[in-house]
Amino acid sequence: MPRLSHRAAWVAALVALWVYAQTLSPTVAWVNQGEDSGDLLAASATLGIAHPTGYPLFVLLGRLASLLPLGSIAFRINLVAALAGAAAVYFLARFVLELASAGRDAGADRASTRDSGLPPLLAAGAALLYALSRGAWSQSVLAEVYTLNVAFLGAVLWALARFERRHDVRWLALASFLWGVGLTNHLLLLAAAPALAWSAARALATRRIGAAGGVLLLLLALWGATLVFYLPIRAGVGLGPGAPGTGPEFSWGVPSTPSRLLWVLTGAQYERNFFARDLAGVAGHLFSGRWWSEFGWGLLALAGGAAAAAIGRFRGLGPAVAALSAALVLFSLYSIPDDVGYWMPVAWLVAAIAGVGAARLAAKSDPLARAAAAVLLLLALGGAAESYLANRAAVDASKDLTPYLYARRNLSSVEPDALIVSEYDGRTFSLWFYKATEFRRSHPRLVVAYKYLLVWPWYLHHLSRTYPGLRVPSHRGDLDDTMNRLIARNLDKRPVYLTRLDPGLAREFRTEPVGYPPIPFYRVRWAAP
Repeated sequence: MPRLSHRAAWVAALVALWVYAQTLSPTVAWVNQGEDSGDLLAASATLGIAHPTGYPLFVLLGRLASLLPLGSIAFRINLVAALAGAAAVYFLARFVLELASAGRDAGADRASTRDSGLPPLLAAGAALLYALSRGAWSQSVLAEVYTLNVAFLGAVLWALARFERRHDVRWLALASFLWGVGLTNHLLLLAAAPALAWSAARALATRRIGAAGGVLLLLLALWGATLVFYLPIRAGVGLGPGAPGTGPEFSWGVPSTPSRLLWVLTGAQYERNFFARDLAGVAGHLFSGRWWSEFGWGLLALAGGAAAAAIGRFRGLGPAVAALSAALVLFSLYSIPDDVGYWMPVAWLVAAIAGVGAARLAAKSDPLARAAAAVLLLLALGGAAESYLANRAAVDASKDLTPYLYARRNLSSVEPDALIVSEYDGRTFSLWFYKATEFRRSHPRLVVAYKYLLVWPWYLHHLSRTYPGLRVPSHRGDLDDTMNRLIARNLDKRPVYLTRLDPGLAREFRTEPVGYPPIPFYRVRWAAP
């Protein structure tokens, strides 16, 4: 049985990886709400600092992947998300199988389980149902941090499950360390905090660990989280935002001081997105049609498995239920249009809990229970197949070459020392990435300034420090005015371009389209007197 369990988890993970690799983006992605991918690609390729919260773990893994002799640089870094997505699928199956037999008290059940292949199949079915859901699949084919977050969530919960069943505190210690490391990828892993607290409290109550052991668990989590010090080290420790020095070209927030580091780590730039929904909005968000669109008919398998787990009073599932509650809170409180990454932990946990419930049905000696488990297996596999057919065309990023054509054609049309004032995340981050890779040598003095960041003093100081020849104005409260003064100060010294016909452009300037005709740049010149 253990060997079959391992094989089921590996088969599910490898199937998911094959699907993800077939639909993986070879470049910056604009599909699947992937506009941030260019920023993560640029940060990974240059060891820079991405938008808050900086994501040092993903950036470092992406940098390692970029050194592989496989495909384009973007493809290699995108592969990190695909591998992480497959790892999340693997840990889901292992979690289900770890807890499938928890609470059995009949020798006949054990004997029947040894002869049954249903529990491993149900674990694989639950894992594939999650793997092929639109949210999980869409984020596994581009450079994003969400699949890595779910992979760490799965690893932490699997380690906690092994601790609960085997009473070996080394698994609890491993879970604490992994949690600390995973937090340096995304703060969404805070959803695992109640699960860790649950298991640690039980360990203290049953005297499996003492007070010193509890302190050790905290120190292990802090040790894992020390990866965040990549951010100030890379930004330049001791350098104020306007001080001379070296640092990465792409350094969001320039976290070289304690206050700037705190600003990046807490995501303070996005604080307005918290608590934006009222109670009715939260209820509508939680109980929307998203469940059906994600899982299709497989939702019936999840409902049946969850019901079986509930009938069994969620034995051994306390940490997972606690994590699900926290994930639902995080999903509800943070209001953004592209919240698929906040949905994914919820989907993983629901699939895991339902998988455990279904696998426990299959472990019973009651023929009716095992027949019900077989029905749930058919529903899960059918739902996974339906999701594959329904979602492939929608999430396939392998043919999304528009960002590549946009950046390459337009950058080829500008001078090596041009100033490009860019707008929109997708366009700006595509330019950042290709400026840092394909055009690094041919356009060494090229500047791509993101208009929306011109309101931040740290960004203005960073532009001045990174590009000494660029004349950067201060921000006086009006973004269009800052943009116009930036253009005016540099127009006689270097060519200036916009990425769109900006209605805020002052009348003393005129523009003409150049570059990639479908989405051109606009050369800025002085208007005729």
